[in-house]
Amino acid sequence: RPHPGRSEASLAYTDGALLLARQLGDRQIESALLNQAGIVADDRGDYTTAQARFEQAGRLARSLGMRHNEVGLLINAGLCASRQGDYAAARAHLEAATAQLRLMQFQRGLKVALINLGYVATNQGDAAAGLALCSEAAALT
Repeated sequence: RPHPGRSEASLAYTDGALLLARQLGDRQIESALLNQAGIVADDRGDYTTAQARFEQAGRLARSLGMRHNEVGLLINAGLCASRQGDYAAARAHLEAATAQLRLMQFQRGLKVALINLGYVATNQGDAAAGLALCSEAAALT
């Protein structure tokens, strides 16, 4: 999964853009760029930095009322935790995202969260719950 060499340019670009967004005081762009920084760190295999960036971006998105972004960041944090084998943290992030997506009635995002929750449940040894979550996702329109 990690691609340390491929993402050097992405890291430099993201860091520069993040600095500019902060200088301009654009908190929405800052949140989006922190998410991007998390994705780049995740791609590099630097999961600790990735988690920190996702959580920082999520707090900022929440403070700005950017619910869709916040939910996306919960999913990214859950996927990153899952790649580390931290299924309890992955489940917590994905369950929080799922609850928000249900309230928002955002079916496409809910499908993504449910499928990933199913994967996590299966990796935690609960194949029945994994199947039920994936079946729920498949039934969504």
